[in-house]
Amino acid sequence: MDCFILNKINPKLEFRLNSDDSYLLIRSVSLLLPEKPDENWPELISKVTLLATLEYTVFVDSQGQFIDERNKQLIISLFQNSQKLERIINLNILIKNETFFLGINSDQKSYQKLKIELNDIDEIDGRYAFEFNIEKYNLVD
Repeated sequence: MDCFILNKINPKLEFRLNSDDSYLLIRSVSLLLPEKPDENWPELISKVTLLATLEYTVFVDSQGQFIDERNKQLIISLFQNSQKLERIINLNILIKNETFFLGINSDQKSYQKLKIELNDIDEIDGRYAFEFNIEKYNLVD
């Protein structure tokens, strides 16, 4: 099993999807706390969400200025229980590559990139981090 860490300083990670059947399975997220966490850390952490975006670049002009993209987004809540916040959150979220039709020729395409990004982290300082335990297939980071 692989893992990666996201925090306020490094809030996003991008994977290249190598095939139509590429996927990322987020098994769990572990909350890494500083030695002396703030008293209200459960409230702060409960606001954090994870944004997963599948992207396909349709067109970039010769000067690299115009980009037409297709994307699909999924928002994942990291807060699982309203009574208490665990330091390990079992998610078991599967993000699979998908195919779609593009243009009048109905060419079937699949997404090229998967971006994973922490959202709503303005109130959290860089001492807090999230370690994602994942399984990946046909992905390159």
